[in-house]
Parts: sequence; C-alpha cells; structure tokens
Amino acid sequence: MDFYCAQAGLIIELDGKWHYTHEHGERDVIRQNTLKEMGFEILRYPNTEIQYNFRQVCDGIDRVTRKLKSEKDRQEQENGKL
Repeated sequence: MDFYCAQAGLIIELDGKWHYTHEHGERDVIRQNTLKEMGFEILRYPNTEIQYNFRQVCDGIDRVTRKLKSEKDRQEQENGKL
C-alpha cells in the first residue's frame, strides 16, 4: 500500500517493475482481493503511467476520491451518523 485516504476508503498502489513478476503479481491479487472484501477501493498505477501522465493520474485520483467521499457521506447521513 503506497497511499491511503481514510475519508474515502481509498488505497492507491504504485506498481514498479517487480509487481509484474509472477510471484509478486500473485501476492498482489490476493492482497487486493482481501482489501476489497474489507470494503476498500483500490487504484493501481504503473510507475510509467505516473512518470508520463502525472496530471491525468492526479485528476483520476481526485475524481475517484471525491466520488467515494460523497458516497460515504451520503451513507453516513442516511444512517444518522452525520
């Protein structure tokens, strides 16, 4: 896990070349499935995507974070927690 936003329940993974090995890739899938079962949303970006399209990656993270935060706020409001 490279970054975590508790308010949105969002985990951001930055994948270097080692993530594309067979062994590490299998561990990533298992870990990602476990985190999703726990209710987290996960975004994965290869390092090359960040290097060459940084602004687009940031915009995508911002959009997803705002959407998830809005959904979480709405659910809490419906449950009387806000």
